[in-house]
Amino acid sequence: MKITRVFGAIALTLAGLTVQAQGLAIPAYHDSLSVFDDHALAFSRKCMPLVTDTDVHQWVLTSGNTNTITSRSKIPGKGYIGVSKGKIYCVHMSTDGFPIIPRSFYEGTISFPGMEPDVMDALRTDMSQQLAMKGFSHAWVLNEQGNAVEVLYFIDSSQPTFVHYIAHFVKKDDLPSPSLQTPYHTVGGVRLNSRGSVHEQLKSLFEE
Repeated sequence: MKITRVFGAIALTLAGLTVQAQGLAIPAYHDSLSVFDDHALAFSRKCMPLVTDTDVHQWVLTSGNTNTITSRSKIPGKGYIGVSKGKIYCVHMSTDGFPIIPRSFYEGTISFPGMEPDVMDALRTDMSQQLAMKGFSHAWVLNEQGNAVEVLYFIDSSQPTFVHYIAHFVKKDDLPSPSLQTPYHTVGGVRLNSRGSVHEQLKSLFEE
């Protein structure tokens, strides 16, 4: 998939406005447990009631496998199980059918070293709320010089356990001012952690 084309289409859609989804509680961390834990079955059944002892046994046998196993509910909007590197993850879903992504997920993607912790927390909460509502999220981050970074995350429709991310630098003279009604602020620049090619940054929901 050519992410640059997707980014361009979404950027045009968002031109002139700032999208913020409020009200949905975003957890700090994944809801997860070791496959070897004595409570692995109970934990899994809390997420997906039809999980069996056989399922958990199979996950233990494949715990050293680097591939991710997913077990999805047939009911839209219900949570699902992901098993990766010896851990069971319960992925909670929004009523719109998108995963509710914890704030810790953003570590190792796009970061702003000079941003105040409470602002960073608010930005990541905003990103997850938007992703849960629409499958993509967008925000502006301004530095002390008036320049900005346009931040975009979106869920891969063909691989829904992966999230793509892009950080686009924009000089202050090129900023579309109507889009900056509620920007986030930082001191200094942005740090982009690359995974793949320059235009294909993505991270698995189960990568820590």
